[in-house]
Amino acid sequence: MAVMAVLMSIAVPSWLRYQRAQDFNSSTSQLVEVLRSTQLRAVTEGRTYRVDFTADQASSVRQVAGVYQSFTSISPTSSDVSYGNPGFTTVTGPSTSVFFYTRGTATKGTVKVVRVGGSTRTVTVEGLTGRVSSACTGTL
Repeated sequence: MAVMAVLMSIAVPSWLRYQRAQDFNSSTSQLVEVLRSTQLRAVTEGRTYRVDFTADQASSVRQVAGVYQSFTSISPTSSDVSYGNPGFTTVTGPSTSVFFYTRGTATKGTVKVVRVGGSTRTVTVEGLTGRVSSACTGTL
């Protein structure tokens, strides 16, 4: 029993760190996938799409006859993870929304996926190509 208790005291913290890292990675992957699929839909359907950000949600909406209709929403996979500092450059100035246009272009900018404890991934959208990528800063 003592040996089992020692093994558990070693294994449990490592498992919890691993689980938090997986939640963080999953949240980032989901966000990148939503942005990429939103860009693809904008090109395929010939409609402008927009993704709006709050700390706990990213919502994709499409423009139909001048009106935006909700398409999909995602939230981080853990309460330890949030979306922070969305900053996109639009014609009218800074915005917390990214627009994807019918020719594959987008509003340029970034949004951070932040995990309690300091880990951050920056998801970047390039304006001219609409390319979506992510980069990690801090420890996982």
